[in-house]
Amino acid sequence: MNVAVTAPPYPRAQRLLGLTILFVAVLAIASNIADPRQTDFIAYWSAAVLALHARAPAAYDPAALAAIENLAAASGKMPFGYPPAFLLVVLPFGLLPYTLAAAGWIVATATAYLAAARKLLPGAAWLALGFPPIAVNAMIGQNGLLTAALMIGTTIALPRRPLLAGLLIGCLVIKPQLAIIFPLALAAGGQWRAFAGAALSALGLSALALLCFGSAVYAGFLHAIPLLAPVVADGASGWYKMASIYTSARLAGFPSSVAWAIHGAVALAATAVVATIWRGRRDSAAKMAAAVAASMLISPYLYVYDTVALVVPFFWLATQRADRRLLALLWLLPIVSVAQNWGFNRTIDLMPLVALGLLAMIGWHCWGRPASRPGDRQ
Repeated sequence: MNVAVTAPPYPRAQRLLGLTILFVAVLAIASNIADPRQTDFIAYWSAAVLALHARAPAAYDPAALAAIENLAAASGKMPFGYPPAFLLVVLPFGLLPYTLAAAGWIVATATAYLAAARKLLPGAAWLALGFPPIAVNAMIGQNGLLTAALMIGTTIALPRRPLLAGLLIGCLVIKPQLAIIFPLALAAGGQWRAFAGAALSALGLSALALLCFGSAVYAGFLHAIPLLAPVVADGASGWYKMASIYTSARLAGFPSSVAWAIHGAVALAATAVVATIWRGRRDSAAKMAAAVAASMLISPYLYVYDTVALVVPFFWLATQRADRRLLALLWLLPIVSVAQNWGFNRTIDLMPLVALGLLAMIGWHCWGRPASRPGDRQ
């Protein structure tokens, strides 16, 4: 089965939205390259510079990292909290001056995302560009476009090339909080070749990082993990910047214990939905749509820029005669979350509602309509 399908006719309004988001993204890129203090990419670049100078473990030392960040910004204070495998990804950008590196990173990740999105749903380039969280990635140079490209690529490859699909999804070892649901989903669906591919790429990238940077880099990473806990538990970076069920509950005023209970209940329910869909005889695109939507509900450590991958369930639902008005509403709701990154106050985060709405719509289409042809199941 070919996952890519003919795109439904999208109105001119969606092209206008795509152009608007692209315009905002270009302005954000120009603004943030000019003022590196506003970007997350400065931490990537600084970590890469340290690694290229045989000081990879220092990427997890706030003082050492800040010293490099200060070369590009007046006051560097952005931490690097990623696994050592991610250092392999950003390493080439450390060879460039910051300005070129930042522009190159955004262009490279955006190109990967757009190429994958057009392959998944031909003719939907403007729609792919018009998803509001893309603007946040441009604003701060984050990696949401890259992780979205990996999930889209997995969706495309899974029907015919499950090993390649697994290799792609295993690359989420660079951001493992987004990958929690996928091993369970692959096992539930009996996708053992994809499961093996995921294990191979995840372990291979981790081993390559160990070979390149030494064991001290993993010691530094493990030491840095507890430093990130207050970001979730106490909202150290601001609840409004995050997009998980837990942080949304805290933003709404619930105490920590209640917020964890809500998050746990939603995560368990989402996991059950995914397991049920993957065990069924739905097509692989439907299964990936459910898994991607659920991945945004399981991790408590989630930001708006991570949710670019929700284009996978959006695209699948767009081909299933889903309610276009509801789908358009869910598409536009992230604008509220994106606006918060410019300092607008809010007391509720809508991003979890978007993921919940998408997962509910996927479940309805999977259970309320006839299953796909048996030949799609590997």
